[in-house]
Amino acid sequence: MQCRKKGIVVRIIHGSSIFSAVAECGLQLYKFGRTVSLPYPKENYFPESPYENIMLNVKGGLHTMLLLDIG
Repeated sequence: MQCRKKGIVVRIIHGSSIFSAVAECGLQLYKFGRTVSLPYPKENYFPESPYENIMLNVKGGLHTMLLLDIG
């Protein structure tokens, strides 16, 4: 804002991290807990750790970045 007020041209170039884009949405990155990957369901494969980590974040009052495996 200060640069623009002074007439300095500014461009925002996001890094390669999804967290950079999330921060632009207004969410506070320091309020994020563990990032959780939710794997695509397969026969005889149902890991419980994603749900456990989501609950830890909820209990801590933290946001959860959820990465979905779309198979």
